[in-house]
Amino acid sequence: MNISDYLPLLFVFLISIAGSFLGWKRRTSKWEFMGPAFIVVMFLIFWGGWRIWRNGKVVAEAEFNPGIAPFTLTVREVPVPVTKSRHFIVTLRRGEYPVTSFRYFWIDYTPTKVKINWPELRNFTVTFDDTYVASCNWSWGSQAVWTIAGPPNGKVAGETP
Repeated sequence: MNISDYLPLLFVFLISIAGSFLGWKRRTSKWEFMGPAFIVVMFLIFWGGWRIWRNGKVVAEAEFNPGIAPFTLTVREVPVPVTKSRHFIVTLRRGEYPVTSFRYFWIDYTPTKVKINWPELRNFTVTFDDTYVASCNWSWGSQAVWTIAGPPNGKVAGETP
């Protein structure tokens, strides 16, 4: 998260503090004084709940340390009500910086078991329910190639029902 993620919150907070201070200086009633504070509290509750809900939860994580700086592979399960399922965001990071990322989802289906296999730095696989295998081959200065394989008559990952 960057500081720019918090700028709208900081702006609303500063405006509310200024409003509270002016109300206190003019000796207004306590309810007028509490109005801006109430706005800040409600905004914080809504914004915090939204961030926590949309970040999802980490369901699988692995680390590969080549000796200089470790790489981290994370699979997060994120709720998406539109598809009646949960999306899985696979992110490869070096430190705090993403190297590559991809999103997998199936309409009306959410896998329950996720495993990571990472035999070498440039190739890794993520297995969903021992049925679907997503693989990534990547290299520095080039592109990442993401593929997914599943049973012949199984659900297709992506937007096609």
